[in-house]
Amino acid sequence: YAGEQRDFIIYIWKDFHSGAWWLGINNNIVVGYWAASCFTHLQNGATGVMWGGEVIDEKTGDRHTTTQMGSGHFPQEGYTKASYFKNVQILDETNNLR
Repeated sequence: YAGEQRDFIIYIWKDFHSGAWWLGINNNIVVGYWAASCFTHLQNGATGVMWGGEVIDEKTGDRHTTTQMGSGHFPQEGYTKASYFKNVQILDETNNLR
């Protein structure tokens, strides 16, 4: 919150040879992949990508964590107060960004 804002590029693409879905960042770091068997309903590709997160409290009775997802603040409060996405594109079956 109110700290340095950083940008990075996230890529998600399908290897049509193996069927695996790959995750990479910043043009040169391959993080890993999801095997084709994880997404059998995406055999022919996808038309979009969505992601998000959640905070899970696994401790019953007591509060396990007081953390929130992100800063807990909204973009209307100004730059550096919340995360953002920009220039979202999809890599199509011909490896072109659109």
